Amino acid sequence: MLRVNQCIRLGSELYKTTQETALLRSSKCMITVKRGTLVVNILKKGKLMGYVFYGKAKLCLDAIIETSEGALGKAITKEFNGPFIMLMGGEVKQAVLSTVSSATNDDFTKAGCKNAQNFVEIASNTWKKFLRHVEGHWPENEKNMRMFAFPQNDIFEIVLSSRDGIVYATTNTVYILKGDIQALGGSREIMVTRCGKSVSIKYG
Repeated sequence: MLRVNQCIRLGSELYKTTQETALLRSSKCMITVKRGTLVVNILKKGKLMGYVFYGKAKLCLDAIIETSEGALGKAITKEFNGPFIMLMGGEVKQAVLSTVSSATNDDFTKAGCKNAQNFVEIASNTWKKFLRHVEGHWPENEKNMRMFAFPQNDIFEIVLSSRDGIVYATTNTVYILKGDIQALGGSREIMVTRCGKSVSIKYG
């Protein structure tokens, strides 16, 4: 686990996306942001480790698993309009967002911010809130790993994607894909499947 400390900060340059951009694309999940989304870098010792975005994002997740009793879960589609965080493992280059360019005053008002200072305040507050949410920790950086955190009131919806699979977690739903194993948890039970076999674990 990586301990958050004072060497992690927001960058001083502000950007925007100049076209709709896919931040994550896999067989199970896609996350996109609209054109005009505001962006500020998250830096660790001067190196890029992620971004805070402000704008319209869309999450599409296939959280359906096949069990011996039939299909469980559902396809999840959510739209977010506001700030959210993206963290990335390994060496990250600006080319990850090749459509990013410098933002102007008009870009901030179009995105829903009063001005550049207002965007920086929102980004900083979102980042601090995220650190409190994860208690200063998140999975240690690894190449090809990406974490997305979408604030929902006092909590975050989390999407974690790596070469091994994907994790989606909210207050009442957890979906996990790792290799040939899938798990789906709700308020009453967790269903785990592997190679056509399934087991149900009921809470309590």
